[in-house]
Amino acid sequence: SYAAHMLAEEAFYIINADLCRSEFEVNKPKIGTIDKVMQYINKHYRENINLQHLADMSNLNKNYLCRIFKKHFGISPIEYIISQRLNYAQSLILNTDMSINEIAAACGYNDTSFFIMQYKRYYGTTPTKTRNNIYLY
Repeated sequence: SYAAHMLAEEAFYIINADLCRSEFEVNKPKIGTIDKVMQYINKHYRENINLQHLADMSNLNKNYLCRIFKKHFGISPIEYIISQRLNYAQSLILNTDMSINEIAAACGYNDTSFFIMQYKRYYGTTPTKTRNNIYLY
C-alpha cells in the first residue's frame, strides 16, 4: 500500500541520515587536534617546522590537515607559521638592536634574503625601513 511505501521510505531516510552522521563523527578530527597543532606552532615557530611533521603529530593526512586548519582559523598552517615568525621579527626589529641577519636567524630563517623578501611581502616594507621609521615618530 501507499502508506507502507511512504513509511518504508521515511525509515530509509532516517537510517541513511544516521549512517552519514555516524560516519562524519568517526572521521571528523576533534577540534582539540587542530588546537594542539596551533599550540605546537605557537611554541615552535622559530624552529624548522614542515607540514609533514604537523600531519604526523596530529595523525592526519597533510592535505586534510591544511583543509581543516584553514576552515578553523582562516589561513593555512604554513601561512600561520610565517605570520608568527614575521610578527616576532617585527617585535625584534622595533625593540632590539639586533642585526637583520640575527633577527632572521632568531625567527627560523636560514636565508636572510628570503626573510627580507617575506617580510616585505607581508608588511609592504623592508625590515631596515621598519627600524628606521620608528625614529621618525
